[in-house]
Amino acid sequence: MYDLAINTWMKEHSELDGYTVMPMKFIFCDTGGWADPVVLSITKEDLVNGWHGFKLRGYTYRGLKDLMSDIAWHVETQNWATSKAIFEKKGELLLELPYEK
Repeated sequence: MYDLAINTWMKEHSELDGYTVMPMKFIFCDTGGWADPVVLSITKEDLVNGWHGFKLRGYTYRGLKDLMSDIAWHVETQNWATSKAIFEKKGELLLELPYEK
């Protein structure tokens, strides 16, 4: 979300032409104070997966694109009692358990 926001903001400010947005980095700090800080670098693949969604260790994570669409649907319809997916399927979903083989 930060990457999308900063790139959109830069496009709206033509005086920043010639500047480059570098890949994001996060500083991870142990709140207990026992471990040294670690710098976590984000790749282009991380950004793409965060936008579109991905699977990791048998679990499917939805992307920001879908989540933003769902939030917009909730705001538009004021339906906060159920998810957009359940509403569209009229309350019936297939139980899809991630069985391991």
